[in-house]
Amino acid sequence: MANQRKKGIERVTLTLPDELLREIEAEAEELGVDRLALMRTILANRKASPRPTSKKRGAKAE
Repeated sequence: MANQRKKGIERVTLTLPDELLREIEAEAEELGVDRLALMRTILANRKASPRPTSKKRGAKAE
C-alpha cells in the first residue's frame, strides 16, 4: 500500500538549528547520500560506540 513504512520503522520529527542542518546537508552531499541516510548512520554509530560511565550519571548539570 502507498505511503506505508516497513514494519518496525517509526517516523519521528526532529528540530535542529539551521546551522547544524546545513552542516549535515553539506556532509551528506560530499558523501553522496541523502541527509536522512547520514543522520541514520551518525545515530547508529553513536549507539554502537561505548559510552563513558560516570558516578554523576543522571545528575543535573550546573
